[in-house]
Amino acid sequence: MLHTQFSPAEPNTLVFCSSVKVHLYNANSRLSKPGTGLDRFRDTVLCAEFRKDGRLLVVSDKSGTIRVIDPTPRSKLATGVLRYWKPEDTHERFQVSRVKWLGSTAFASAGDDKCVKVWDIMATTPVHTFVGHQDYVRALEPVQDTNLVLSGSLDGTARLWDSRVAGGEVATFKHGSETSGIVYSVLPLRGGTMFLTAGGSGVKVWDMTAGSELPVKEMWNHQKEVTALCPNPDVSRVLAGGLDGHIKIYDTATWKVVHGIKYPAAILSVALSVSSYLTLLRLTRSPMRSILLLECRRLYCHYEVE
Repeated sequence: MLHTQFSPAEPNTLVFCSSVKVHLYNANSRLSKPGTGLDRFRDTVLCAEFRKDGRLLVVSDKSGTIRVIDPTPRSKLATGVLRYWKPEDTHERFQVSRVKWLGSTAFASAGDDKCVKVWDIMATTPVHTFVGHQDYVRALEPVQDTNLVLSGSLDGTARLWDSRVAGGEVATFKHGSETSGIVYSVLPLRGGTMFLTAGGSGVKVWDMTAGSELPVKEMWNHQKEVTALCPNPDVSRVLAGGLDGHIKIYDTATWKVVHGIKYPAAILSVALSVSSYLTLLRLTRSPMRSILLLECRRLYCHYEVE
């Protein structure tokens, strides 16, 4: 699945994955300038994430390779690749669907070997390996200001992990639904114990401290699978995108839909920058992939990428 993200640091560069390339866009200039070494992947790139300071990217692909990349290498001769892990050293040659930074020198990865792993960029092997999911792990997010990591899987569960606990697993949350049990996306809300899971045509709100049996709230406002969750900077709103082409915007105080946006194709990824730019990654019927960059609901830029 394709992925998109804005850099947390100025100038909030947009990064997204398409085929075997990682694209970098300056939203202010509306020009695409792929960095050196960002188009040298042998297999489909699945995830690319900026570090908090915007100076490094961690990238994973379908072959199982993980790279740490400098997106702005100082030399024209530099490849930009600072660290490289071979497929046999990451998730046993299975694809690595998600990578997420945990700090300045650590990141987590989720793969089709049903494991979540924590890495130090200076080590050749994982620092921690979390085992518990019964199917491919396709969603991953760190819980800010904690040692916790949240993952979601095709087995229909979201699991909370802590490296300080024996075995790593803290709790299991069963998302499930009548149409699909797959957890496509997870989203911890900053500054609290609440988090969201998306799967089937619904979004569920959970409290980490209230037990894992029942969600706090359930929202069933989509007609097809919900594939992406994204908060605004102050977490007063959460955006949910789905295969039905709808973006639902929820008020986190009441969990009611306060706005909606409709597009003619399925939404695969949603990202929001601190500058209030919204990017939507959507599928089209052609071999091209469409990237929509919007500013305050108005179309600001539109890219077609092979």
